[in-house]
Amino acid sequence: MMRGLFCRSTKKLERFWGADPETAKGLNWFNEFIPENIREEAREAHYKLMKGELDDYEYYANQIQTRTGELREIAWRNSVIRDDQGEIVSTLSSGDDITDLNRSEIALQENERRLSTLMDNLTGMVYRCLNDSNWTMQFVSRGSEKLSGYTPEELIADPAFVYSNILYPDDRYRIWQQVQAAIQENMPFEVEFRIKHKNGDVRWVLARGLRVSSPEVSPEVLEGYIFDITERKQAEEMLESQLDEALRFQKVTVNRELRMKELQDEIKALKTGRITGVENEDN
Repeated sequence: MMRGLFCRSTKKLERFWGADPETAKGLNWFNEFIPENIREEAREAHYKLMKGELDDYEYYANQIQTRTGELREIAWRNSVIRDDQGEIVSTLSSGDDITDLNRSEIALQENERRLSTLMDNLTGMVYRCLNDSNWTMQFVSRGSEKLSGYTPEELIADPAFVYSNILYPDDRYRIWQQVQAAIQENMPFEVEFRIKHKNGDVRWVLARGLRVSSPEVSPEVLEGYIFDITERKQAEEMLESQLDEALRFQKVTVNRELRMKELQDEIKALKTGRITGVENEDN
């Protein structure tokens, strides 16, 4: 086996290689099955195994090349066979095709990467937290730093951090009540409140989310998105102030007009009375 001749095989090879196992007998494993770009590396590893120089070769994964030229990823379990004198005379290997599994993992990793990139570029913060009195954070996206001035690590490290350092005290009870009311109705929640930015500013945010229902999850978990609405709230406050001013002006104007009408009526009454009085005296 020092030359890497393939001596025995099972039906599993037919799925790996695409040919009857009997066809593989006597073939050089490295020349027939190993892709050229890793052939020397695999050959060297095999020789070291046969010399007893590899101790961590029990589990190993590498590509093989099928008869059609397709590359498949195989996870091997390897062991050595010794003679009566304890000398290594051959190896025994069993392989599982993990190509599709790896592809699924790669696809999953790529999807996770895209999702992470998307979340990191959002203007707000994606979160996952416990539905407890501290809103204990389990996951926070990188948008937290722009939103609050705090990194995800800072928000997750201390269970009471968000509650004690960020949430505006006057809004805490209202936030809890609104979220719990929505949860009781099994509905998504949406609540506006103030936070204290790390630089000392007070900002308005809008939090949207929902309860993640699962028998295995205890306490309940909330997931959602928080984004800055400070500019909108400032615009609303400015419009409300302008509306109040307009209403006050309108009230003053109406009162002024009414007063002017009253004065006009009083002047008219006085003039009428004076004229009447003069006429009576002449008579």
